[in-house]
Amino acid sequence: MKKQTSNFEEVELASILLKKGYIRGPFGSSLKRKDLLKKGIPVYEQQHAINNSRTFRFYIDEKKYNEMKRFRVEENDLIISCSGTVGKVSIIQAKDPKGIISQALLILRVDDSKVLPLYLKYYFMTSEGYNAIISRSSGSVQVNIAKREVIEHIKFKLPPIPDQKKIVKLLKSLDDKIELNNKINKNLLEQCCLLFDKIYYLGKPTTLNTLIEIVESGSRPKGGAENHGIPSLGAEKIECFGIYDFSNEKYISEEFYQNLKHGKVLSGDVLLYKDGAYTGKVSMSLDGFPHKKCAVNEHVFIIRTRNNFAQFFLYFLLSKNENKQQIIAMASSKAAQPGLNSQELLNINILLPENRIINEFEKSISPLMHKIASNAKVNKSLIYLRDSLLPKLMSSEIDVSKIDI
Repeated sequence: MKKQTSNFEEVELASILLKKGYIRGPFGSSLKRKDLLKKGIPVYEQQHAINNSRTFRFYIDEKKYNEMKRFRVEENDLIISCSGTVGKVSIIQAKDPKGIISQALLILRVDDSKVLPLYLKYYFMTSEGYNAIISRSSGSVQVNIAKREVIEHIKFKLPPIPDQKKIVKLLKSLDDKIELNNKINKNLLEQCCLLFDKIYYLGKPTTLNTLIEIVESGSRPKGGAENHGIPSLGAEKIECFGIYDFSNEKYISEEFYQNLKHGKVLSGDVLLYKDGAYTGKVSMSLDGFPHKKCAVNEHVFIIRTRNNFAQFFLYFLLSKNENKQQIIAMASSKAAQPGLNSQELLNINILLPENRIINEFEKSISPLMHKIASNAKVNKSLIYLRDSLLPKLMSSEIDVSKIDI
């Protein structure tokens, strides 16, 4: 029986899907390693739902694509991550390439006369929608999404299409601004990389210790992170500069932070993840982004050049693929405890231009990097606003029916 909440009605997920609108990715026997190519038609993987990215690792040929037509993505499909990091959602847009999904994804294809695809995506971005999937998932070692008959019985509140359009328009206007800032930042970073490459190969062979003064990591208290306090950054937070996930923050207490001898993050610090699957991921703190006050945990290095004279150079130095691969190889060479200690990091081989050239580089890209940080802080505010509005719009706490949007 449907319950009425304002002009919202309670529906089951199954009732708004097309007849063949629930498509779980193919079994491994259907898509074998030998089928995966370095170019061709892309395979959408879990990361594409989790990070909303469209950079592909694997491809198939046209013949295999036609064999697996059941698993093709279409415009407005929702793709949902199904194992490990479960319940993250992305939507296939017209500009996205044709392709198929891997076994780690689920496609939901909706009847758009009943629900707008973007509305359903936003519902799954709320804590209620996300928990509706997570609470039904299972697995002690590797969490997996629940069976179809369980997921299809998820209930949620659905307003009429005109109200859905208003809600989507409001939320999408914020997402469009966020996406624009991310595109600007990507372009600025590309400019910085080009400038870096112009000077890097003018350098002479040496090791990182000729540039570095401080390498330190932090810690968290025994028993794990707090639910509030000072942000404590770990692997899940180290991403490309300016792109940051605030959804699952971990914290340490103010008292623990004040007593830290190492691991407090300053503006301009370069952050490097030093062990495990995330080894080599690099980021930077600048102008209060990602936080005015924060620390790192024991898995992250804070790295500073002598007198902090070349922090931007250092960021791009460690971001460069050939140097990142050195770090990954060195960390993975140890069978017992894969990871990198500070002395090993200092011994990696680099090219180092003269100080005069580095100083000119720092001056030339400083405005670009500070603009990136500024855009990132604007996005942080926009994300906070969007995430604050989401549950209120989806629960009818904010009634849009009489609002002209």
